[in-house]
Amino acid sequence: MPRPQRASPLPDPLLNHFRRIYASEARLALELDVLFRRTRWLPLRLALSDQRKETKRHVNRIAALLPDRSAGIGLDVVGVPDAGPDVDRWAPLSAAAVVADLLQAARAALSLYGAALAAATERGLEHVVRLLTSSLTEETETEQRLAALAAEIPSE
Repeated sequence: MPRPQRASPLPDPLLNHFRRIYASEARLALELDVLFRRTRWLPLRLALSDQRKETKRHVNRIAALLPDRSAGIGLDVVGVPDAGPDVDRWAPLSAAAVVADLLQAARAALSLYGAALAAATERGLEHVVRLLTSSLTEETETEQRLAALAAEIPSE
């Protein structure tokens, strides 16, 4: 029996922002496991582990705001599937390439969160503004950590 949908206190344009953020963050959470297992440089592995935890928090925050949860359930409920046993046999990835891709993802997330924050602020949704501000701050810190990490990558 399908779950009844709860009424959304959020306007459709804002829900569209949340769905885009949710899809982007959920996809990143899945990719981070593979990236972690395919990198060998310890500082990058630690950064990936931290980013995976942060991304999981973001997915769960946004999932809690989606009225129908049709975009999925928070990652605490479904878990992140294992990348599979074969991933450990794949060739290691270049740390520089991984950090460059993560920087691109962080900058895209900053744009998505910024647009959603502007929409929530315009509508006076203070609880949503607080949630988005928290995630935006974390994304900014992630981008800064990745930029610093990029400068430390040993030549491969």
